[in-house]
This record gives sequence, C-alpha cells and structure tokens, in this order.
Amino acid sequence: MIGMFIFGGKKKEEKKRRVEEKKLRLPESVLVAIQKFHARANKGYIKLVAEADPEKNESRAMRIMDAEQRHEEGNMYISALKQKKYQKVGAFTKFEERPPRGLPIVHGFLALLLSYHSGKVLPEIGHAVGDAIDKYYFAGERDISDIKKNPEEFAALVARELKENNIITDEEKAKQAILRGLPTIIRIAEKLWPENHDPEHLEKASNALYKGVEDPIHILRQVGIDIEPELEEFRQLLAEISGKEVRPKFPETKKAVEEELRAKGVPEEQIKVVAARLATAVWLENQLRALKESSTARLYGGVSLIEIRNLREKIVAKKHVAEKAMEHIEKYWMKGAILPLEERHIDPKMLPFVREHAAGMMKDIKNLAERVKRGELDPQDVRNILTIERDLLDVTHEAIERTIGNPENLMKNRGARGVEDKFMIKREAIEAMHIKLKPHFETARVKVPVKGDLIFNEL
Repeated sequence: MIGMFIFGGKKKEEKKRRVEEKKLRLPESVLVAIQKFHARANKGYIKLVAEADPEKNESRAMRIMDAEQRHEEGNMYISALKQKKYQKVGAFTKFEERPPRGLPIVHGFLALLLSYHSGKVLPEIGHAVGDAIDKYYFAGERDISDIKKNPEEFAALVARELKENNIITDEEKAKQAILRGLPTIIRIAEKLWPENHDPEHLEKASNALYKGVEDPIHILRQVGIDIEPELEEFRQLLAEISGKEVRPKFPETKKAVEEELRAKGVPEEQIKVVAARLATAVWLENQLRALKESSTARLYGGVSLIEIRNLREKIVAKKHVAEKAMEHIEKYWMKGAILPLEERHIDPKMLPFVREHAAGMMKDIKNLAERVKRGELDPQDVRNILTIERDLLDVTHEAIERTIGNPENLMKNRGARGVEDKFMIKREAIEAMHIKLKPHFETARVKVPVKGDLIFNEL
C-alpha cells in the first residue's frame, strides 16, 4: 500500500508539473536556464557593458548600474539591476509568467547610451532605466520582441522616466537617442537570448555574465556567440552622441602594420625593428582621415579645435622622444655604451605627455637597445630609422600649427560644450593639410633602412 501511495504521488507530481509547464509552454530545463541568466549577472555583466564603451571604462559601467564590489574577489552586486522587479521575475520565474527575454541586456546598454547622451555618470541613470523596464514588462509581460514591434513606445517610456528623475531636460532628444541605439542593442540581446529560449545557448551566454569573469567577449567567442560587430557599431554611435569620435589607436595600427609586413615575407627580426616606425606614418594619416570624415565634420563642416590640439599633443610627445633618442644614440651608442633611453633623459616638462602618449615608443627604443647590444643592429641604422620618424612627426606638427594659426580656418562650434570648445577647424582646411602631407606619409612608408638595406613596402 505504501509503495502504491508513493507511486501514485509521483504520478500526481508529474501531472502537476506538466500542467504548470503547459501554461507557459516552456520546459523546466528552459526555466532553469532563464533563472541562471538573470541570477548570474555579476562582474561579467559589468565587463560586457564596459566593452560597449568607446573608452572601455569599467568604472563608468559600475557607476551607472550602481554596482559595488563584494568582499569576495570578482563578485559584484549590481543594485540598479538586482533591485528591479522584472529581474526578480527572471531570477525566480514562476510558470504562469512570460519571462523578460533580453531585458537585462537592454537595461545595461541603454543606461550606457543615456550616460553618454546626458553627459552624466550617475547611478540614477541605471535605476531610472530599470524602473522604465519594470513598467514596460508589467504592462503585459513584454520583452525585446515587443520593443522591436513598437520601439517608439518603449523609447518614450524610458525618456519620460529620465525626465521625471531630472537626469535629462529634453525628453524628445533623449527619445531620439534611444531610438538610434535600440536596433543595435536588440541585436546584441537576441544573440545572447534567442527567441526559442534554447537552454544550452542561455547557459553558455550566462557563463559570460558571471562573477569573476574578466573577458566576457572571449567566453562568448569560444562558444560561437559573436557580438563584436554590434559592439563596434554601438561604440561608434556613442562616440557620435558624445561628440568624441573613435580615433585610430597607435598600438592597433602597429599590429596591422606587423601583419602586412609578415604577409609580404619580411623576416620577423626586421618586423620588430621597423613596424613601429612605419606605423607612425600610417597612424598619422589615419588620424587626419578620421578627423575630416568624422560625423562632426560631416554634420557641422568642421572639427573641434580641442580634437586638433589633442592630436598635436600626441605628435609633440612622440617627436620629443625621437629627438632625445637620436641625441642618446649619438652620445652613447655610437661610442659603444649601449645604455637604454630612460625617463631621466626626457625633459621634465614633457614627461607627463610622454607617459600618456609615447610610453610604447620608449619601450620600443629599449628593445632596440637590446638588439644593438646583441650585435643584431647597428646604432647608425637605428638612428636613421628614428630620423625618418622624427622628420615626419615634425612636418606634421608644423602643418597643424599653420592650420590652427590661420584665422581663416576657424569657425564657431555650434555643438560647443564649454568655453574651450568654442571654435572648430573647417573641414576643408583639414582636407588641404592632408593633401599637403600625403607625399611625406608615402615617402616615410616606402623605405626604412635596416642594416644598410632598404625595406620596400606598400603599406
């Protein structure tokens, strides 16, 4: 009798479970995966949001999502996320509820977008976005598929919430910014949380959000989830919204030059010597091209004077290092004393700029010193390489000075954010500067002397 009772009890439990699953038409394995997706949101989640930031600023992501580090290393509590009702529904899904598919991803990325739009880095942003998502979800258990159908309604709701919390003043502008970002955000959310709620996929995606995760993109890539195109698109959008375009970075340019040299069959030992120097020509031209083709230049017909001055500062720092290195080689290396170029050899007034903009160059020159010590390079060859780089930086610096010093090249900045940002350099002036400098870039990229020979390339 006892066995029959137990058997009957099991059948009753199984029937009850099937009835409960039928209400939502989702099996228990899916519900468990959904719970994990919501419950696991931790350090990896913050890192993922930071990856979408043009500045890769984890502190900003933590601040806007009101996240704090717990005692356990790599463990965070994200208040703006965890305190919201929709998130609790996801973490403790009941069978009669429709899960808030993709909304945690929308939450973080939208908070980042609105931080850039408002120019503020406040925990109130993440909380306001979360409150708006709560209202949206509980008005009919809606998810990202509903946002896709009617983005206007969702954008208006979020903008209104931010206005009521005194985060923004212009509701319509915020709404338009949200509408610009939503398509990309939704694509990211869909890649992480597919429409069929595949439990295996959700499990893999949630692993990237978990505590202790330092590189969520790597984890996602390993399991075949590629959101990098969307992240890059989102970074570009945020850069445009903030008025700060994503500029070509020297380390990335150097890496690309190395790859091209390898493809051309240049020996690895020579690549290590010339790549950084050749990269300077590529980087300088890319900087000018990015300025004249930026959204600001297209929209307003010019580029902020601050942007041009920032580029000048980077060039001056690199030029100073090249000059000091050439003096150092003449004074020590040519006489057999292969001493590394160190910070004490740099002009104290220039040191902060060198640390910020030319630290990699200092490291490269130290590596060259080691190769000279081993007899792999001649000091004169290194000096010749640096001369080409110094001359290119010098001519670019002079061109920038002439351009910003000519009043005819100036125009008022309609998108000014302060007194320092009052003027712009006309787009046609940057174009003219680029045309004049192009032959110098091409000359520097054609030949670089190494051990008395010339490396010819078509970078």
